[in-house]
Amino acid sequence: MILHEVYSCYFDAVSRILQAACAGKRGRGCYMAALSGLSLPAEIQETVDRKLGLIAGEADSYRLMDEGRPLVSRCPEMPLTLLEKRWLKAVLLDPRVRLFGVSAEGLEDVTPLYAPGDIVVYDRGGDPDPWDDARYIEHFRTVLEAVETRRCLKVSWLCREGLKCVAVCEPDRIEYSEVDDKFRLWADADAHEIKINISRIVDCVMSDAPLRLDLPEGLGKTPPVQQMREVQASYRGNFQDEMGDIHPEALVIEVSEERRALERALIHFSHFQKQEVEQVSEARYRIRMSIDADDRQEIVRRVVSFGPLVRVLEPAWLVAELRERIRAQMAMFGM
Repeated sequence: MILHEVYSCYFDAVSRILQAACAGKRGRGCYMAALSGLSLPAEIQETVDRKLGLIAGEADSYRLMDEGRPLVSRCPEMPLTLLEKRWLKAVLLDPRVRLFGVSAEGLEDVTPLYAPGDIVVYDRGGDPDPWDDARYIEHFRTVLEAVETRRCLKVSWLCREGLKCVAVCEPDRIEYSEVDDKFRLWADADAHEIKINISRIVDCVMSDAPLRLDLPEGLGKTPPVQQMREVQASYRGNFQDEMGDIHPEALVIEVSEERRALERALIHFSHFQKQEVEQVSEARYRIRMSIDADDRQEIVRRVVSFGPLVRVLEPAWLVAELRERIRAQMAMFGM
């Protein structure tokens, strides 16, 4: 890690102790309390004690403290190194950062550590959100403020076939899809859970009106949130499909430990409701989780990206889809 030395546990420990001393706290007990949660190795703890002069008669110290009193006029701060500034400048070049109104002030003369074009991402959709669009940025910030302040939103958006939908909803969270390169809003509207692509929002404002959900004729509502939660609770208990189409689907995969595939799979599927992870052989694990019908396309992309390191057991539609893709690829190569 390029910033390891700057953010090492030793630097963190020294900084915490000096901050405690500058705040008027005295004695080893206060300093140990300041270090709580760091889990310092014994050799680091001994070095900290010696270098800060906490050991009586120790000559090899930084002379920053004398009998528990700091010998500095004000609490020290860690300045940014040039490497940190270059890394921050590179991060700020990501077009998604401007959605949060972060400024690059003070870094004008800093050369970024890397450029966005230096990173090539595979298995990502070719239709990302319009990060530079002024209205998109305005809608995103309104949604973000509503999520953070727990205020209701009146949202108009385009759903399937360009039909316009309207809802007064309680925002729950913003979700980012790495595969689709899109942000989505999850919200509760009139006891129904809705998911809206922020790029498809036509208008959104804060609202104190009663919750409601208006959908064009022909578009059905999802089951009420409470009903969905009861179904999911039952599903977690026995992993059986008891509620038909209301029920989330079961995704069951076997993952190899080769090339850290298990670790990568748990990260890739981390936002899905996992039911069970069990070891089925010395080097293979079975992961069970529930998925929604709206996530089918993304599930296919994520499973395909693992190649032969993942074997799909359920659902049947995914097994059939993968077999068809393999046949098509073999036909392309004349196999």
